[in-house]
Amino acid sequence: MLQPSRETFALLCVGHGTASCALLRKTLSDYKLVFASSALEALKCLRKEAFYAYILEYCLVDCSGATLCREIRNVDPYAPIVFYTGAANGPDKANTLRSGANAYFCKRIDPDLLKSRVRVLLTMAELESLRARGEEERAIDDELQKRVSEVQARVRGARKLVRSALERTAKVNAYQAFVQAHGSRAYFERWWPSVFNSSVSAERHSTS
Repeated sequence: MLQPSRETFALLCVGHGTASCALLRKTLSDYKLVFASSALEALKCLRKEAFYAYILEYCLVDCSGATLCREIRNVDPYAPIVFYTGAANGPDKANTLRSGANAYFCKRIDPDLLKSRVRVLLTMAELESLRARGEEERAIDDELQKRVSEVQARVRGARKLVRSALERTAKVNAYQAFVQAHGSRAYFERWWPSVFNSSVSAERHSTS
């Protein structure tokens, strides 16, 4: 199902040093990796591009990785966030998970474990997004139906106003012609609705 490529699956990697960046490029070579050295730079990247996942260091130059994780979650609530960090103590891990991270790995682990976990998280995110796409399509359909109904209501309202204005003007002129032909008012009022409707119907047929 998931066929990642450098062209389509961009991952944002934040706060990693030269050696870690080289290892990530090798380990996650199936993906397009974008590197940011700080939380501020990462947030600038977020404003420019959408990312499929985030690989964060815990200790950043301008804030903690947990703080950045919360900021990312404000923008992208459900994309995978993985910590790949040199910070190995339990409180740091607990803090990141409370901040919304999906996984926490120390840099001394086997890189293949990181690669496998990232792939699994991306697959799960794709499945959830496919379900979300159905809701997206329903929301679009609902909005289109709403707009169509509104337009139809406005058209019906406009037609009613036009018909009403037309009937008022036509009735004045028709009554004058009727009286000049020696017709009496009672008969004019009695016959007017059917005469007017018949004339309008005939005009529609002649122009269709």
